[in-house]
Amino acid sequence: MKELCKLSLVLMAVLITILPLLTACDDDDKKTTEVTQEPVEVTQEPTGGETPESAPPVIDEDVTDILDDPTVRAEGTNVGELINIAQGVDQINDFIYLATGLANIYVVTTPQGHVVVDTGLYIQASSQYEALKAVIPDAPITHIILPQAQQDDIGGVDLWSEEGTEIVMTRATSEYTTWRKMVNPILESHFGVLYPWGFDPTTLPEDHPMRYQVVEPTIIVEDHETYEFEVGGVQFEVIPLPGAEGANSTGLWLPEHKVLLCGGGFVGPIWPMWPNFGTVRGDRGRLVMPYVDSINRVLELEPEVLLVGNGEPAAITDKEEIKQSLILIRDAMIYVHDAVLQGLSERKDVYQLMREIKLLPEYDALSLEHGKVEWVIREIVNQYGFWFQYKSTTELYPIPVTELYVDIVELAGVDALIQRATERLKAGELVDVLHFTEMVLAGDPGNRSALQIQLDAINALMEEARNTTNNFSEIALLQAQIKAVEELLAE
Repeated sequence: MKELCKLSLVLMAVLITILPLLTACDDDDKKTTEVTQEPVEVTQEPTGGETPESAPPVIDEDVTDILDDPTVRAEGTNVGELINIAQGVDQINDFIYLATGLANIYVVTTPQGHVVVDTGLYIQASSQYEALKAVIPDAPITHIILPQAQQDDIGGVDLWSEEGTEIVMTRATSEYTTWRKMVNPILESHFGVLYPWGFDPTTLPEDHPMRYQVVEPTIIVEDHETYEFEVGGVQFEVIPLPGAEGANSTGLWLPEHKVLLCGGGFVGPIWPMWPNFGTVRGDRGRLVMPYVDSINRVLELEPEVLLVGNGEPAAITDKEEIKQSLILIRDAMIYVHDAVLQGLSERKDVYQLMREIKLLPEYDALSLEHGKVEWVIREIVNQYGFWFQYKSTTELYPIPVTELYVDIVELAGVDALIQRATERLKAGELVDVLHFTEMVLAGDPGNRSALQIQLDAINALMEEARNTTNNFSEIALLQAQIKAVEELLAE
């Protein structure tokens, strides 16, 4: 299998409760647009006297040997809890089926053939495939649409591919797969901090599906074009939609039914959310203004149903809600984008902009659990090429102030820095505490006073994060840092 997995791979894994088996949909009424308000979850027949509720979670057999400790970080956040979405099959309408899980897989059925959108994360792909195959009508798979080709998109490509199946990507997505494979060693080290799953992916062979593998498309859609095709009387349009979760995101539009399958890239896993530009884990640049253009394009389509690639609900079925939420996201992005450019024109540096620019109260409905305003500000500054801040000549040279920490400790003294860190901790100036303790630890990595104060500050930052944005990446990183400091204190 040439699939998968990093981001999601990582972020996911585990509790997969496959519950399949619905009744195959009637082939006759294939063009009904009304969406079921309460999708039917297909449950598995009890075996061995167990009820589905008591049955152990299912993990695809070929990965159980490397998933020794399925412990997720950032539990309680929307993104962290994606792994706890039970696997099952929902019927969206008379001809669209959904397999739930960390990543959603959709099958648009027609009498002459089916179109698959996304194929899931490798560790869940087999059980999702079997669940869908049990309920969809028997027909060939004519197309596989990969809106992003991230790890949680391509895990089941080999399962769904048949002779004659077209694998469709945009040019940007095809180029993304090459880039993604190239930077995989870097991203794997980041994922290991944010999304530990009890195994080190670098110990696996390079061609293992749990490590990112390039998928070759059979049809490439140019980035500013629309690819139209028809299967079984249903019209399809592949539309490039550079988005918040990927500069290469793509949508599949069903114009006769006003349904947009937008994958995980256009709106992200939380509805509605502040876009996750400037990821902590690292990803190819996600551009603000092209995303604004994508939103405007979707608004012109006037979708009545929006089917997303991750998260719950998978189907947003209120036309006015779709419209107003997209307008909210768009206007918030424009507001921050323009504020950043205005601040830069006033010679403010990136850190001053991060402190000063806040979302207006009218944008409070946008979740900050995946992206943060401060990170988007940094990303905008970098993308416009304004890395040189005109604040210090030292910005031109490869010697940051951290290189002088040992000298600062020698001049100020450990006791003085520890005392100042303690004062800042009491004052609630938690990031200052990290700066002072990092100075001390640069010269004395085992200094217990500095480690304890640092641990107290990180725990306080964790509590603050939980009580405010509940942001997944921030909480996951803080949890990793807490574990690292506790291990040092235990030595």
